Amino acid sequence: MAALDPTTFVTLADAMEFRVFRDGERLLSAHSLDRDMLILLQGEAEVWIRRDARRVKVATLGPGQVIGEISFFNQDHPRTADVVARREGAVAVLGVEAWKRLETSCPDAVKAVQRQVLYELISRVYVVSRTLARAAPVVPVVHSVKMDLVSWRHFERLAPAEPLRAGDIVLPVTPRLTHVAVVGPGIYVLERPGPPSPGMVFAEGPAVLGWGAAIAGEPTFLQVRCEKDSTICRVPAEQFREAFFADGERGRAMRRAMVVHASLQLAALNGALLATTVDAGTVAAL
Repeated sequence: MAALDPTTFVTLADAMEFRVFRDGERLLSAHSLDRDMLILLQGEAEVWIRRDARRVKVATLGPGQVIGEISFFNQDHPRTADVVARREGAVAVLGVEAWKRLETSCPDAVKAVQRQVLYELISRVYVVSRTLARAAPVVPVVHSVKMDLVSWRHFERLAPAEPLRAGDIVLPVTPRLTHVAVVGPGIYVLERPGPPSPGMVFAEGPAVLGWGAAIAGEPTFLQVRCEKDSTICRVPAEQFREAFFADGERGRAMRRAMVVHASLQLAALNGALLATTVDAGTVAAL
């Protein structure tokens, strides 16, 4: 979290524990139920996911990056990956109870952490999406995600609902996305534009799609098509950013929900990447 300001760092330091680790030490284990979030201070760590009989590296993390954010922000979700130290170093450990105290006593620090975590997730989603767009072909696999209804309601209220028909393009491939798609229950396929081609069932809905590109002003590389009638709220990108980073409980709830949703989307994209013809060396370079 190198982008956090010094005041926020000091606030967080008072709420965290600090640990050193050895080369090869396991920092997190897939499917475990611990809930701490780690901030890598020194050294490097590798993220490994398991698919069938394969164990593939999907990321290498360095100082300032966070580890374990999905289970930290959603205590009902187990760890999704193994994280192993690549060299000796140190981490700061932020526990759930300490975080709850910070939400009350230091809302500005909480907002800064949520924002930084989301920007890191945006960066990771961007890289995997771009790699998927270059892979041939995107195979028809299911790695779907959906947001719980309570969280989804925070986003649904941002714009009026419109009907969405099977075959409609929810998000296009574009240099700059103008809106975020808040979609209802349905089937949403991630695919290349142009002639029909194998696609990936990416979301079952409800879901928030295009959030990362809209917040960061980045291009999209794959389009999203609706396969089952549903509804859509097209939230202008600027309006979404303002609501998303607003102070108060609603803004915190939206950011908390989006961290979990974004982490699940990233896991789905990684799974799709492993199912394509991309070789393990390409996956490991992410």
